[in-house]
Amino acid sequence: MEVGGLNFLFAIIKVYLTMKSKPSPLNAKNKEKDFWNDLPEHVKAGIELVQKQAADGKLTPHDEVMKKYAKYL
Repeated sequence: MEVGGLNFLFAIIKVYLTMKSKPSPLNAKNKEKDFWNDLPEHVKAGIELVQKQAADGKLTPHDEVMKKYAKYL
């Protein structure tokens, strides 16, 4: 997966985790509607993979990644 694809995946994960952790009036009105169900299977698989990698301590810290790829930005 390319760097831009990873940024997109991380953005989706951030939105998903934020929505799951913060109750909102929209979530209360649509309890039976979870946007997770609307995501394509490949996006769900990517999110689940990254969550497992995070739980296993296999992610690279952001500052290390930025040092490595700063020359391309």
